[in-house]
Amino acid sequence: MVLQNRKTDLSYGIRKIVSFLDFLGELRSDKSYDEFFASVVQVAGEPNARSDMRHNYRRLFFEVIDNVSGMLQERFHDLKDFAFLDLVNPHCFINWKNSVPAEKLELLERRYGPLFKISLLKQQLLFIYRDSDFHKATSQELLDYINNLNLQTCFLKFSNFCY
Repeated sequence: MVLQNRKTDLSYGIRKIVSFLDFLGELRSDKSYDEFFASVVQVAGEPNARSDMRHNYRRLFFEVIDNVSGMLQERFHDLKDFAFLDLVNPHCFINWKNSVPAEKLELLERRYGPLFKISLLKQQLLFIYRDSDFHKATSQELLDYINNLNLQTCFLKFSNFCY
């Protein structure tokens, strides 16, 4: 839900995923399991079947944490490669009035280099970053603003930043 509410803030999303993985790592301890088991026993009572032995639950507890951690790492392993999407995050514009972050452009170029004339794209982004009319709450609002004023044709004619 947090990631959906901050749709264009990729760096924030990456930090939340890393933070959650750190939380899972801390949760994967005997102490955490003992606290968890004790709280379940308070609610449900002591297990009574031999197959419900405490060590069986401990193994299952750790397997679930390992599975969730592994799935998250697999799903988001290359998410940092898409940090160039911050280039169109209006929340970043105010910080980039004087220069487009080179590391973001490098990621874009590495991933989609043949599709863009990076130097021309950089000039257009600087124009957008410096003009407060483009500083919107979300990327969708920025896109709507550009479309409503029919500015998309301006960018294409003047910069021709795409091949």
